[in-house]
Amino acid sequence: MTQRKTELDGPIITLAYLKVDAQMSEEVIAAYHQLTPHLLGGVPELISSALAQSRDPQSQEPYLIVSQWENLAAYRMWESSSEHRRELRPLVRLVNGLRPETFRCVG
Repeated sequence: MTQRKTELDGPIITLAYLKVDAQMSEEVIAAYHQLTPHLLGGVPELISSALAQSRDPQSQEPYLIVSQWENLAAYRMWESSSEHRRELRPLVRLVNGLRPETFRCVG
């Protein structure tokens, strides 16, 4: 008997576009590098995370966090948790805006 996959099954990729003032760049990078090892070691469903910087110096969203999760349900549970808000506070306080997107892995 085969199980029917739902939209909550399978790995997903999340993108978080960060709007950051240019003078805060070093602080954003430092905050990301400080929290990431803890998250990767403490959130079992989080497979990977990377911070990328736009090559366009005029970008309105100069940083992007790309994360891979085991599934959408795990991501949603983490995103709605008080632990999520507490763990990301040092990074979020440096950001003027955040635009998230979620993608299902298909290949």
